[in-house]
Amino acid sequence: MREKLRERLWAVASLIGYPAFYVLCLVVFASWTFPFEKVRDRVVAAFNESQRASNSSRELAIASMTSSWITGVRLTGVRLIDHDPGAGATGGEPGKGDAKSELKLDSVVARVALLPLLVGNHNVSFHAEAFGGSVVGSWKDHGKDQALEVSLESIDLAQFTPLTGLLEVPMEGSLGGTIKWSLPEGKVSKANGSITIEATDVTLGDGKAKLMGKLAVPRLSLGTFELNAEVKDGTVKVTKLGSSGKDVDFLADARIPLRDTLSESQVDMNLRFRVSDSYRGKNDATKGLFGAPGSTAPGAIDLDPRMKQAKRPDGFYTWHGHGPIAKLDFSPGGTGGPIAGPGGNGAGGPGRPKTGP
Repeated sequence: MREKLRERLWAVASLIGYPAFYVLCLVVFASWTFPFEKVRDRVVAAFNESQRASNSSRELAIASMTSSWITGVRLTGVRLIDHDPGAGATGGEPGKGDAKSELKLDSVVARVALLPLLVGNHNVSFHAEAFGGSVVGSWKDHGKDQALEVSLESIDLAQFTPLTGLLEVPMEGSLGGTIKWSLPEGKVSKANGSITIEATDVTLGDGKAKLMGKLAVPRLSLGTFELNAEVKDGTVKVTKLGSSGKDVDFLADARIPLRDTLSESQVDMNLRFRVSDSYRGKNDATKGLFGAPGSTAPGAIDLDPRMKQAKRPDGFYTWHGHGPIAKLDFSPGGTGGPIAGPGGNGAGGPGRPKTGP
């Protein structure tokens, strides 16, 4: 009896084992011999061609692409370069102008889960080493619905070129947080989720570089910077955005109705900041820029008509930001009373008291 059972099991194992071993060998050797470099060249060429077609000055470069185990791919030396206008904006070849900013990723690994593919779902996990820290997350596509989760850890703000390039001044600090979004029917305009970001020991400026090309700001301590936002039915509501450091107090709120083309989403934002007396009296440069504590003589910053209009009696400068994300415009928020809430002239926005601090 045992001998017959053993023969049957061996026969079944032979029928299943040999095909399974063949499939395994096929997958393994296919991953080893797959022409990843040609795929890399095609991806880069397609991206750069699309940028030229849209009059963009961005250029993608990838040093190498290889397999990562069986179901993954590894990219190293990923660079997204934004050239000065004229290199790509005029329809010429990208890369011929001076680089204005550059986004660098040391390595990126993306992997597809096999089992969900059997029922038509796509689960992709990814891990990137970038900006001195790591970015870990996943992307899920189940039918019409999609979901994104990203975790940021130990990001060095000094290396975070998208932000330093925007502000045009050096930054220091360590950033971490999570982003969780679900997209019903794959539409950003119906998104739900949350954003939680915290940056510690944040400093800004060096006394030489000009903030957004306007003012040379001596080294400024922002302390701990926090961002909390909830996303519901396609609208981002920023419930906390600000910091309270030894040199400056900063507070903002915002409401962003999302559009499926994210860059076209309209921002309605209010922010305010106040420089501390200790920082204003730090040295001749800060006294000249912001005015000496107790002095009635205005600082250089208040000689700008827009800054003068933005200043309140309590020392806070208030601004209202509005327009599409890709082209946000700021205007002075008034000189007295609380800042207007998003989209109007009412008192107080989300998370803001209705009286001065």
